[in-house]
Amino acid sequence: MRRVIGIDLAITAESRACVADATGGLLAERGFRMRRHELEALFEAATNGMAEGDELLVVMEPTSSMWIAPTAFFGSKGARVHLVPPEQSADLRRYYTKHVKNDRIDAKLLARLPLLHPEGLHEAQVPAGSQGVLKRIVRRRARLVSELAQHRQRVRSTLHHAMPGMNDVLGEQLGKAAMALLGRYGSPKAMLRLGRARISALFVKHSRGAWREAKADQVLAVARSAIELWDGLEGCDFDEIAEDLACEARIIKTLETEIGELDARAAGLLGEIDPQGLFMSMPGFGERTATTVAGRLGDASRFRNAAAIRAFIGMIPGTDQSGEAEARPRLTKSGDRLLRTALFLAADTARKEDPQLAEIYLRQLNKGSHHTKALCAVATALASRLAAVLREGRPYELRAADGTMVDTEIAKQIIKERFKVSAELRMARRQVTRAKRQKGRHLDGIRSKDMPSPPAEMAPDKDAIPAARSA
Repeated sequence: MRRVIGIDLAITAESRACVADATGGLLAERGFRMRRHELEALFEAATNGMAEGDELLVVMEPTSSMWIAPTAFFGSKGARVHLVPPEQSADLRRYYTKHVKNDRIDAKLLARLPLLHPEGLHEAQVPAGSQGVLKRIVRRRARLVSELAQHRQRVRSTLHHAMPGMNDVLGEQLGKAAMALLGRYGSPKAMLRLGRARISALFVKHSRGAWREAKADQVLAVARSAIELWDGLEGCDFDEIAEDLACEARIIKTLETEIGELDARAAGLLGEIDPQGLFMSMPGFGERTATTVAGRLGDASRFRNAAAIRAFIGMIPGTDQSGEAEARPRLTKSGDRLLRTALFLAADTARKEDPQLAEIYLRQLNKGSHHTKALCAVATALASRLAAVLREGRPYELRAADGTMVDTEIAKQIIKERFKVSAELRMARRQVTRAKRQKGRHLDGIRSKDMPSPPAEMAPDKDAIPAARSA
């Protein structure tokens, strides 16, 4: 016999639990908070009357991080804990009670879910040990990287406003040399007072000699232009602009320091989790990508096959079939976003390193796919190969299209000779924006200024009144 506890978790309020038997009949229900004695009482109520050898299932949604404590508790009691995607349980609840939604209904539905949709259950694993720490570090690092990008964008927007053209001089990436200048001398007046020699010395120090007098001259030219632009006008206080840039520079420096420390911690944990270097052996995987994939994927042995890993990542197409009609919509993207992004970015590098992946990319372009769609196909293949590497426990091997093992240099030579994308094919597969399609422009992009204009007699007079249509 089997009993099921359906738990509707709450973060601040009281959670709700329903206990059902093997046929879905409701045996008990109660509210509880995340305290040890209340979890013990719920377990006693659920197992009351169970015989030795009976199975206890616990089903819940992964609400925030509240699912970790009950998963660890019931798992220690010998119960099997399953997580359900919130989207699936919500769809099923709307089928049963379209206009009513409360915690009791949610808990009852979760308790009956093993009968209604057993395929939707996913056995939960508590993130513990080095794997759990790496997962948290990867998530925290991704959040800080996103914040860093936002602060860089604020700096770029400020420069567009106060000193047009400075972004072109300092570069969109705003590296260490650029932030060193903007953090201390963010006003164009301060830049002019600093002078060519001292700006050059600052650039040499923070760019390792890549920027010198020529870059300083460009900065000073933009500074003079900005002062001339805003002379006698309101809307730009250079002193306030300098304060804003200095603040952003301090925040960016702090975030970069924190991200660097997380990178170091993640690299150390990856060495503990993967001493064989399986993740780092994958094409397109650098240290940050390897730690992201290892942290977000977790224990690969819990997946039945490579298809299950692709589904977990969200790199599988949806299906829309009815009768004789069948369509393949976009990727489901229902899996782990960080993991999917990491594999997508790695695929662009991997296709330049692995001849077989380069062949997949070129084949997709020849079929009419654009760059992004072709990369998704490469990322899907990369996920399948990652599953094979982890399953077999041996590093990735570069092979030619015929299966012959090759080294890195030979692989790149093969790609260059056999799978290089021609400029004509690249141009033909460029995506056309919706605006261009609606305006009926040519597929080869915006008209060049050098293209001849239509004859004057063909151009309509702007004051002409169109003739009325005959009935």
